[in-house]
Amino acid sequence: MAGHQPPEERDGRSFATVLQHQPAPSPCKIKPAAQFKGEPAVMFSEEGITKLAAAFRFVVVGKFSHGRPNLDNIRKACSTIGFASTFTIGLLDQRHILIRFCLEEDYLHCWTKGLWNISGFPVRTFKWSPDFKVTSESTHAPVWVALEHLPIHFFDKASLFSIPTAIGSPLQVDAATASLSRPSVARICNDLDIFKGLPVRIWNGAGVHGFWQRVTYENLPSYCSTCNHQGHYSLDCRQHRRENRGYPTGGEVVRAVGSQAQEGRNAADDQWRSVPESDLTMGDLYEVSL
Repeated sequence: MAGHQPPEERDGRSFATVLQHQPAPSPCKIKPAAQFKGEPAVMFSEEGITKLAAAFRFVVVGKFSHGRPNLDNIRKACSTIGFASTFTIGLLDQRHILIRFCLEEDYLHCWTKGLWNISGFPVRTFKWSPDFKVTSESTHAPVWVALEHLPIHFFDKASLFSIPTAIGSPLQVDAATASLSRPSVARICNDLDIFKGLPVRIWNGAGVHGFWQRVTYENLPSYCSTCNHQGHYSLDCRQHRRENRGYPTGGEVVRAVGSQAQEGRNAADDQWRSVPESDLTMGDLYEVSL
């Protein structure tokens, strides 16, 4: 019969087999299943994690410690701050918000200020990192570093950003440093890991020819290794005291806190000594562990 078409031959393959030969819908490469210590696992390389985190390099975590406004009010309040570009805000839990910026200048403005007031509620800002957990505050903080009597030919931006790399990652310089209107001191804001020991001087020069540059840390935050919070050392921590209640015995134990603690020394390096209460003077700063 004219126009009659023979029936099409049926493909004997199963539906699952056909799907296996379809092109991938996206360039995303699915990780194969694996095991870790006898349990199911998915393995990512350090390079892969770094690439995933790169998209979130301008992210700040905001923490409300004493209540918070609702999310709509937070967004409205942040929109009046005057950030240069757009940003998004989401809720991590009842105390933490995630703020993702498009511009580095907005990210630095938000993070380096450290403490904001949103609709009457204080909120502290922290740097986000791939190992961030809501139960632990970051060990990184933006800290202003002063380089007193730095020779003026080192006020070049490349030099100013090179010197602090020995202690952290430089973020910005203040206006007086940029314009050289205050040649007595250079001030650079740095991303520092405040849990690590920090040097009090840096060698500047070519080999043996150079000079030691003294480093002064302005308002260096403390960090508690017991509760993983900024703002106090472990021996000042209420959780530490609860966990060590009744120890040590045989009198009071007193820790003298020297000026080196403000220069970045770990609290664990501070020396302990037993002294009678009568020996305490107002000229010293002590903490009594009861």
